[in-house]
Amino acid sequence: MENRQRGFALFDVLMALFLFSLGFAALYGLKEAAYAETRAAISLTEAANVAQAQLETLLSHSWTENISTGRVIPGGLVARKDGPFQVQTTAAWGEVSWLLNVKVLVDWQEGQTRRSYELEGLYDVESST
Repeated sequence: MENRQRGFALFDVLMALFLFSLGFAALYGLKEAAYAETRAAISLTEAANVAQAQLETLLSHSWTENISTGRVIPGGLVARKDGPFQVQTTAAWGEVSWLLNVKVLVDWQEGQTRRSYELEGLYDVESST
């Protein structure tokens, strides 16, 4: 009878180890998913900062200077690389002749997925010259 009880104790320990391993594997999977989401959030924040910095650079100069130096081309596209990000700045005249619609598109590769962030602003070109 004593040997039989020892067998049940061993079985209980093995079952507990199995359940613990199963729970640990599930938690490990959640941790990896959390890391991936954190990396995605960091990349999105960095892309938003790059787009905002591009618009702030344009605003720190007059629009005539921006256009003459090629920082922005109305009706055209200006592309540049900023670390892992590809930045494309487009501008088009609005319905009112002195309004310039500026879009900054930031693209980056995240694993196998291509991500992008776009920031847009409408600017009064005549009052900033």
